[in-house]
Amino acid sequence: MRRAITYRTAEVDGLPIFWREAGDPHAPALLLLHGLPSSSRMYQPLLERLSGRYRLVAPDYPGFGHSAAPEPAVFPYTFDRLAEVMIRFTEHLGLSRYSLFLQDYGGPVGFRMALAHPERLEALIIQNAVAHETGLGPAWVTRRAFWADRAANEAALRVNLLSPEATRRRHVGDDPAVEHYDPDLWTDELAFLGRPGQSDIQTKLFHDYGSNVAAYPAWQDWLRRTRPRLLVLWGRHDPSFDLSEPEAYRRDVPGAEIHILDAGHFALDTEADRIAALVGRFLQLTGNRNPTMENDMKEDEIVDSSFTAMIHAPLEKIDIPAWCFSLSEQEYQGCSPAHLAAGFTTAPDGRRMSINVEIIGGSLMVQHYVETFGRKDHLILESVSDVFTPSGRTTIHVHWEMSVKPLESGICEFTNRVRSTATPEFKTFLDRQGIPFDVFRAQRQPMSIAHNRGETPLFAASIERVAIAS
Repeated sequence: MRRAITYRTAEVDGLPIFWREAGDPHAPALLLLHGLPSSSRMYQPLLERLSGRYRLVAPDYPGFGHSAAPEPAVFPYTFDRLAEVMIRFTEHLGLSRYSLFLQDYGGPVGFRMALAHPERLEALIIQNAVAHETGLGPAWVTRRAFWADRAANEAALRVNLLSPEATRRRHVGDDPAVEHYDPDLWTDELAFLGRPGQSDIQTKLFHDYGSNVAAYPAWQDWLRRTRPRLLVLWGRHDPSFDLSEPEAYRRDVPGAEIHILDAGHFALDTEADRIAALVGRFLQLTGNRNPTMENDMKEDEIVDSSFTAMIHAPLEKIDIPAWCFSLSEQEYQGCSPAHLAAGFTTAPDGRRMSINVEIIGGSLMVQHYVETFGRKDHLILESVSDVFTPSGRTTIHVHWEMSVKPLESGICEFTNRVRSTATPEFKTFLDRQGIPFDVFRAQRQPMSIAHNRGETPLFAASIERVAIAS
């Protein structure tokens, strides 16, 4: 179900900042950062298509769209300053966790935000935004000359960047199917660029673009170190950015999901339906780890991860305990390559038990999950699990919790939370080997989180199949 789009303005750092918003304010947030010379208007197609599942927030930077546009003499038009204002904007809205969608100028603004506050980032979506010098195409010869000598090259830069032909070409590029592009896309932008003072603002800001190129190595290092959940969408007809850029991102983040689109620099111009579908699916597979869980991590806690996925079935058809305690070995194995065997029985006290055998981080684990709470839409299981390692056998305690909640007619959100803690036996096991618990925990967490992230959408699909068949 689509939700109405709202159009608002708030004062941020003394500047009126305009934004478009759609979706449930309690839903996972997607912050959409626009390009040049566009505004939040470019994201209207996504707000219309994804507002039933997510909170979408699309602001205009200072100097763009309907936000304030003070003269360059009184406002420093730099990418550092735009990022600072956008950080304050998210704080004004109370956005403590969000995924980022970065297009063109959204790249340098968004990377600064991510590096300043990595704890706020759920996932990263990049659409024709560059973080590698090899991604800058032939049009950048004139632009580099402008950075080197502004006075000598400013006139050429304005033609290269802001002229009617440049504005049209930024949309169409070398796409032969020009009939698919609405001319209002660039004529509206030209009307914006024709407002008093706009050429000076955009020229001043672009003179700072060289600071982005200088920051590329730091952004690449952050990508390689943190390996964020990354979706790269790339319009192949872009006249500004090179088609080699998506693979450069893959080298930084090997697990990145990449799609090359038959589109231009502003891929939403012609591929809105496909982009919405890809973004929606990607976000379904993205974990919504609760920061309060992370902050409240107990001394003996190994990992606490929570991921969500969609189940396309009505709530009344879903019965998680019935699914769990009838899960066949073949079905269990199909939910992760790390799953080896499964069965179900009863504990000595008569409670239902699910037995799962899997490999996580190179260790064989036998889980004895005993039901501690069971309702059709909510199941909690506890296990003192056997862990077999090259150094011997030990145990850990695992809390497994699954739940569903309705989102809209016929669609539910499935949450898969797994929390593991060290038993006294496990701590003794580490002590005998001289392994500090904090070191083990730091090594174990990414493996356990990756396992949970991978199995969650497949568990959801399995529950959906059972629900539909019932």
